[in-house]
Amino acid sequence: MQNILDNCEVVPMVNQIEFHPGYIQKDVVDFDKKHGIVVEAWSPLGRERVFKDKLLNKLAEKYGKSVAQICLAFSLQMDVVPLPKSSSVERMKQNMDIDFELEKEDFEKILNMEETGWSGLDPDKF
Repeated sequence: MQNILDNCEVVPMVNQIEFHPGYIQKDVVDFDKKHGIVVEAWSPLGRERVFKDKLLNKLAEKYGKSVAQICLAFSLQMDVVPLPKSSSVERMKQNMDIDFELEKEDFEKILNMEETGWSGLDPDKF
């Protein structure tokens, strides 16, 4: 990845990547942070497939929040800007109500959870 920046005249300000619990692309996130590039998460809710994850549901119950809110809090604690998509006004409001932080041990559990997979969408082919 360093070669990419070596060949750039201008270093990008933002890198938009698929990012959600179970697919965090840690190497990319670490690289971007090291180079002062803001990471922006598309699909921060994992296209809803993470909503069935037992760990995330258990944490949602523990914090009295939705799984979506757990995913968004995780993104924010990773210093990744989440871009959730919703057509529901109620869910939009809920997505903005991230008034809590995950405890360190819960954050670590999400950080180390098994890969849930990616969307299969290649941003270079859109």
